[in-house]
Amino acid sequence: MEQYNAALALLGQVSVPGGSAAIIGETGKLWGIMSGEPPGHYLSAVFSPKENANINWFENQLSFISRAAHVFNHRGLCYLLHMDFEQAAYLASSPEHLRQLALAPFVTLMVNESFPNLADAQHNPLLSALMADVNLGLSDAGAGIIPFSVVCSGMFAVTVLAPAFFHQYVMSPMLPVVAEKITDCGSTLVLNGVDTPQLWQLGQTVPEAKMMGKCFDCSTPAGKSH
Repeated sequence: MEQYNAALALLGQVSVPGGSAAIIGETGKLWGIMSGEPPGHYLSAVFSPKENANINWFENQLSFISRAAHVFNHRGLCYLLHMDFEQAAYLASSPEHLRQLALAPFVTLMVNESFPNLADAQHNPLLSALMADVNLGLSDAGAGIIPFSVVCSGMFAVTVLAPAFFHQYVMSPMLPVVAEKITDCGSTLVLNGVDTPQLWQLGQTVPEAKMMGKCFDCSTPAGKSH
């Protein structure tokens, strides 16, 4: 658990400009989510991506969430935890973990468009069962696998646009329209793929959206300019 202790210590150093939120992803990278300037310093990754996509890794993440809850709550941070079908089924069969997450509103469980039967939206029995206790999010909206009506179904507390979608439509009048439809259904919109200062500037034209990408990647050494 040394890496999780290190992550807990690093969270205490997070500076969030303008009262905006931040997220720590499944590989331990801290991403800025904000509508203002990217942060001036970065934190190094602390979790091994090789541990991803298995139940043991998922349990370790839940343990970390429990231990770090006071830091997330105090500093106004949010945690996006990616979840596959196996992990979702495991969570649905674990009342203890569901109770834990119900007491951690800063956590959003993220699924991608390839999640089995996601096109069924609220009629997906597994996700419907989880929605009673946890926040759900979509990690790659615009990937083209599910209908846009599902993206705007109201089941996702957070909607992250796929980088390819953002890059394709960043200069199109379609992007603000998509953004408005997503936020109108109560979802926080995140533009993923903000990898350059130019893309950051273009992302500013969608004021209702937050941003994330290499401009906010904590694996960048502290003080290094973009």
